[in-house]
Amino acid sequence: MLTVRFPDLPTNPEEPHHAAFCQIRHLAHHADRSLCQAPGSTFGSTLGKEDDMIDKSDQADPGADDTDGQRWGQRTFSPEVVERAHEEIRRQEAERRRRLFGDRQPFAVPEDIIDFEPEAGVPVDYALNTAAATDATGGRMSHERCYELSIAAARQQGFLTRAQLARLGVDDGELDRLREAGLLTELDHGVYQHAASSVALKYGYSYAAWLALAPDRFRWERPQTATDDAVLSHESAAGLLGLGALAVPRTIFTAPAELPAPRATIIHVERLAAADVTVVEGIPVTTPFRTILDLMRGGTDHDDFGRALQEAVRRDLVDLQEVYDAMLPLAPAHSFPTAGPDFVAYFLPDLDPSGLTPRNLRAYAELTAADSVAEAQSRVAVLLAELRYPTGAQHPADDGLSRQIAAEIVGRLCR
Repeated sequence: MLTVRFPDLPTNPEEPHHAAFCQIRHLAHHADRSLCQAPGSTFGSTLGKEDDMIDKSDQADPGADDTDGQRWGQRTFSPEVVERAHEEIRRQEAERRRRLFGDRQPFAVPEDIIDFEPEAGVPVDYALNTAAATDATGGRMSHERCYELSIAAARQQGFLTRAQLARLGVDDGELDRLREAGLLTELDHGVYQHAASSVALKYGYSYAAWLALAPDRFRWERPQTATDDAVLSHESAAGLLGLGALAVPRTIFTAPAELPAPRATIIHVERLAAADVTVVEGIPVTTPFRTILDLMRGGTDHDDFGRALQEAVRRDLVDLQEVYDAMLPLAPAHSFPTAGPDFVAYFLPDLDPSGLTPRNLRAYAELTAADSVAEAQSRVAVLLAELRYPTGAQHPADDGLSRQIAAEIVGRLCR
């Protein structure tokens, strides 16, 4: 799917310049603002002037590399013309916003709607569905309202709540027609996915549940710091991160304060540390390390927990030694062995050390063969001293380095 970063030209590996000018024309056409026909358009008149638009030196070889201009099919556009095209888009967008909103704005419109999502780009499909939305409602929804619906959806991974749609002026009848036309699909109670959204259902259901926690607010109106908002956690986080195969009958969040819980939703109240939160496909979610600890604290079946932990260790999403150290205080309440070899045998009986990364291979050796690591360390320390201080001078031993080397040696021998 083509994506566009305004105000820059879109990047398409095969036809970048063709795509750029097609996008200009598509956006103009579907918003009923043709660049060639717009009153007062400076770019519209330019399109008709072949001498201004075409670099004749390139016409003899349409396939030649174009480094100084922008190519559209067999026509090459100078950088000056391209810049004028962007200026025209900005001018028309500013005029559209003034005409649409005036002094009334149904939601917080960005400073420059053309550049509303610079870090992710704007899917062309959202803009191109504007005309389809108008047709689906039998013309009852204006081009402007359909366009704003598409823009708002694009800023939220392609999702909108019923309350947000109401703020955009979409009534229940129009919503039903949009659903019948296949432009909106309900994923959660009162949360809809736009037809142009490319988010996989694995992530879509979680994102829809997150939006449903505050259905009347757009994403950009919610706290911008993840720890100040609800975060997907526990079994739901494990499912999103691909840790094990836990049954998740409800969606689980952790929030810094009490929130109304929609149906099939559980909310734990706790302020998470910034280090415990990450973002996956736009969804704030606990990190693998925090998720593993939450599973144990939440009373997850030990077999299920072991499978989740093994997957996290195998994929190097967590440091096995750090997980072990953090879990020791939980042992009395959750009845699991604390001795290193017993811990590994209990939770990770099928873990293959040959596939582990160096840090987890060292942790595996420390937990399962600490005596062998200690013995190897004494020999490694002597060797390091000889290599670093060949004169025999006495220097403090580097216990950390020798321990790591010894643990990795033992770990490799365990393979």
